[in-house]
Amino acid sequence: YLLFPALQAANLTEFHAVPLAVAPLLFTFYFIERGSAMGTWLAALLALSVKEEIALLVFMLGLYAALAQRDKRRERGLSPAHGFALALVGLAWFGLTTFVIIPHFSQSGESVYVGRYESLGGSFGGVVRTGLTQPWKVMALLLQANRPGYLVGLLAGVGFMPLFWPLALLMGAPVLLANMLSDYPAMFSGEFHYSAPATPYMIIGAIYGVGQLTD
Repeated sequence: YLLFPALQAANLTEFHAVPLAVAPLLFTFYFIERGSAMGTWLAALLALSVKEEIALLVFMLGLYAALAQRDKRRERGLSPAHGFALALVGLAWFGLTTFVIIPHFSQSGESVYVGRYESLGGSFGGVVRTGLTQPWKVMALLLQANRPGYLVGLLAGVGFMPLFWPLALLMGAPVLLANMLSDYPAMFSGEFHYSAPATPYMIIGAIYGVGQLTD
């Protein structure tokens, strides 16, 4: 975990807030698996406090807690209702921060990051429209430049083990897609802080992937 290249890259670049979400995201998953409602909510709220896009990762963790329910979790106090509630809070917080708080304080009236997705419409609405009406354009972009190599590099850092437990990649999809679909090469270079939020999902996928192979 400590030697994972994406985490090392985040440590070596200048300070950014987003790497601070790595540990809270890992602890959120840990407490979900332990069936601790209090631990899950505390860790998730810490993650939400870091940066607006982390809310989408919390949303995915909430869905996991709700839909991939295990008997032990229910017995220990983490019901599917907690998972759905966590997913709803994550989605609501993303909407509030992205479409209300940030535009209110931004001179342009929107997040500065939308300019990094000109190929898909240059706005949140444009990206959604392109994804729904021109999915082939999204797929073509994912296969351009160094984007496939970026994903391969992340997987190589954990021995490709997440491929044996792809649910982890699904949970980390918001940050993986955000990086790979960007027009800003640094986001899919693997050399800066942008991949830090993907670290928990690569590590989780590696652990559970090994478990699948040795079960």
